[in-house]
Amino acid sequence: GDADVDWEGLRSAMSLQGFDEAVTARINGFPSVADYYEDSSSAPFVSTVAVPLLCLNASNDPLLDASAVPVHAIEANPNILLVLTARGG
Repeated sequence: GDADVDWEGLRSAMSLQGFDEAVTARINGFPSVADYYEDSSSAPFVSTVAVPLLCLNASNDPLLDASAVPVHAIEANPNILLVLTARGG
């Protein structure tokens, strides 16, 4: 609940990760934002995709940095087409 929010961290958050660290991870009971991201990631399931899937992301996406995209796992699955553009818009 509200008591779990790091209000000072929220006021100083300058990124989605800062927000997740101050709010999202804490109110959902995660010990850290890294634990929240690991538990919430779809990366472990990429290899099990059995139907055609289009993944579209801009490399400059402020919410999902291109480094977070499991490119090698996606490329290893013939059911997934990954399209990474240089810019969103």
